[in-house]
Amino acid sequence: MSAEEDLRSFIAGVEGFADLGPTEKVRLFAWLQHHLFKRERFSTGDINWCYDALHFQPGNTSQYLKNMANAGELLGNPTSGYRCEGKFRADYSARYGKGESPITFVNPTKAVQSVVKLHDFFSEFKGSVKICDPYFDIITLQHLEAFSSATAIRLLTSSVTDTATLRTALSAFASQKQIEVRKPVSDVLHDRYIIDSNSMLITGTSLNSFGKKQSFVIKIGQDIRSIVLANFDQLWAAAKPWP
Repeated sequence: MSAEEDLRSFIAGVEGFADLGPTEKVRLFAWLQHHLFKRERFSTGDINWCYDALHFQPGNTSQYLKNMANAGELLGNPTSGYRCEGKFRADYSARYGKGESPITFVNPTKAVQSVVKLHDFFSEFKGSVKICDPYFDIITLQHLEAFSSATAIRLLTSSVTDTATLRTALSAFASQKQIEVRKPVSDVLHDRYIIDSNSMLITGTSLNSFGKKQSFVIKIGQDIRSIVLANFDQLWAAAKPWP
């Protein structure tokens, strides 16, 4: 993604951003120069670029930056450039770093990095994990190994590439972690999503083809998660175990 797309994607995950005052917007943009854009130093123009990319009208950015420097939140000056002071940077990392962007773009030209990022997401899922994916094969099962903190996995699928290799691998997997695969009585599955007790991801493609084409991984809020979870549980109750 471009720098502008990265910024818009990140800000989409900052609740109430539009209502933030100009001072807080400048603080956030200053921190993002390091966190998102990986700059060592930044200028007034870099902050105003963020305003422009998001279609917001900037205020007196140069004065806001001077005020931050006077308050000890920034090091440097307008001539040499600014950089965020360590404590300020840590505070904003704690406040905004975990949220980062709710949307991750999957670029097929960087498939390995995309899979590593996906598996990082999976490692954070805990307890009983519920997965809806219309397609299930040996590659899908290999991805499931990344759920290192899950205690159990329930996979709802429509189409299984049934091979001896898959059955053997599934049996071996089940000896290490509780896993159950079920198929709905009718072909009603389309979306791909993953849910645990606290979170939900939507994947733009099935796991067995993840990274092959452009897609997105999207973190979903609790309101939608609750609705989808209820639907999953209903489908699961009526589905038939496989194999």
